[in-house]
Amino acid sequence: MENILSKFTTHYQKILSTAFKQATISGRKELEAVDLLMALVIEKGSLAREILEKHRVTTEIIQEKLGLIAGDLPSIRNLEPQVLQELLTERLSPPVKNIIEKSVLTAWQHQHHYVGSEHLLFALVFSEEVVVRALWTSLGTEIKNLKTQLSAMLKSTSKFPDLTEAFVVDEL
Repeated sequence: MENILSKFTTHYQKILSTAFKQATISGRKELEAVDLLMALVIEKGSLAREILEKHRVTTEIIQEKLGLIAGDLPSIRNLEPQVLQELLTERLSPPVKNIIEKSVLTAWQHQHHYVGSEHLLFALVFSEEVVVRALWTSLGTEIKNLKTQLSAMLKSTSKFPDLTEAFVVDEL
């Protein structure tokens, strides 16, 4: 089996690593949706963080509304790929497993050759898991607007290969 992590962007891998660290700091044996969300807002430079900030989902809001504390995560070294791969097979809660699978499926459906933070956020936002929906409700996020923005963004980035093909044909 091909290492699925090779399809994940660096940001996605860092988000997973940070989420596992967050779960450990919080005393959880399994990775939960809230750990993914906290890691998404911590990961500087990712598309998901930019989108979440526009919707006023920040570490401070998560800490205030959910009582989750972000540990000293940036000082902890990222997990090695083989360790992260092992954790992905052993320490995912069922909702998180579904979210990660949906992120991969979303990337595939949009014909993207990578799985990025935006795909992970899309899967988290569109999750039908009760615990995930409750998470968004607790944060007071306007989920409908977030869904609309993410859908539009993924549709528009799906057209990039078509645009590059047009340039190649014109150059010939």
